[in-house]
Amino acid sequence: MAREFEVVSNPQFRNMHVFLVRMLSRTPHMHAELEAGFVLRGSAALRMGGQQYALNVMDGYWINPLEAHEFRAEAQDAIILAIQISPRLLESFFAETPPVRFQGGPLLRRAIADEAQYRALFALCAALARAYLERPPHYEYDCFALVADLLARLNRLLPGEELTTAAWMPIRRRRERFVSILDYIDKNFRRKLLLQEIAEREGLTMPYLSHLFRDTLGMSFQEYLKKKRFEYARPLMIGTNRSLLEISLESGFSDTRYMTGMFMEEFGCSPRAYRRQSGNAGCVEAASDGTAQHILSREEAARLLREAAEPLGL
Repeated sequence: MAREFEVVSNPQFRNMHVFLVRMLSRTPHMHAELEAGFVLRGSAALRMGGQQYALNVMDGYWINPLEAHEFRAEAQDAIILAIQISPRLLESFFAETPPVRFQGGPLLRRAIADEAQYRALFALCAALARAYLERPPHYEYDCFALVADLLARLNRLLPGEELTTAAWMPIRRRRERFVSILDYIDKNFRRKLLLQEIAEREGLTMPYLSHLFRDTLGMSFQEYLKKKRFEYARPLMIGTNRSLLEISLESGFSDTRYMTGMFMEEFGCSPRAYRRQSGNAGCVEAASDGTAQHILSREEAARLLREAAEPLGL
């Protein structure tokens, strides 16, 4: 499963991605796009900025570009509609587009008190996703119009701060370099991996790199590495019958005790107890980068969108 997880690759929309995903977990990560989304089924926790936010059915969220975040389903997997929009989408239209950072936390319900406006925002996202997935005649223009409407509404409804180019560029360069570091860890976390190796590869001192992890992700390198390995192991525990030792070694843990400790820390039970309690979640698999998710087909995604919208009369 690739790191990019759009429902469909569409070269006509280079700067926009729309996807529905059945997700068990998504480890801490960053991307250059603004993301807005809604939970359609189940519940999930969104973690960012040292805080955890609960997302239930019809709860929406937003994430600023290059803002570290992670998802985890609370019990069984959650189905999430997400729309990612690159700032580059506007560059060909505006002479100058100062970066805007939305503030006040990622929960759309907290930011949008008016229920009619909130429902209208969901309806807009659902319409964009359906056009993207179902591809009616001239859908490309529908998608372009709808994403412009979405950006206009977000800028009107959410509190934000315009940054000068001089203020934004150092932040952008630092975070883009950190994305490269995370990509390297994604490819290598299942083997022995030391902070020193990454520091030498990037030409950075270990104290600086250690501080960069805490400043960007709110955790140490070792904590992040354990989390990557744990999130890789978690779907293997509930989606396969493999032994604890096999899963532990494949996930990068040097000993089953470390993996057991992570399950105790996260869920208050042993891996075997977690397997018994969770049943089988074979529809969700672990990707090579530690992500546990299943991408819905265009047909299944379109059906779920209709089912989510119909009770609201949309």
